[in-house]
Amino acid sequence: METSKEAAKNFSRPVELIFIDGAHEYRFVKQDFELWFPKVVDGGVMAFHDTTNRYGPGKVVKDLVFQSNYFRNVGIVDSITFAEKTKENSAKDRLRNKYLLSLKSSRELAAKLRPARLKKAIKKRIKK
Repeated sequence: METSKEAAKNFSRPVELIFIDGAHEYRFVKQDFELWFPKVVDGGVMAFHDTTNRYGPGKVVKDLVFQSNYFRNVGIVDSITFAEKTKENSAKDRLRNKYLLSLKSSRELAAKLRPARLKKAIKKRIKK
């Protein structure tokens, strides 16, 4: 089995769909992005796994997809974020991407707060 770096080095054909799911540390996810982004054709799709519950993939999609001028039609399904590569997105695309990023961030914050609230409620009940 090859590493992503080895596979990208030896891959010369244009890519229409790439699914990035490997090591979750930021530097590795960013490296995968940087290796494969140039190979993805305009209109092709990049998809990333574990973007809603892992720091590395989440930061990569925040910095390099949602806030980029090269992606449109960004979407999220469960923990997968996907986007269509384009030469340059429009102002409408950028606004939609930022809106979706704010929804994603709000959802992640709510998920983090729920367990804390539940623990407090349980402790209150136990004390009674």
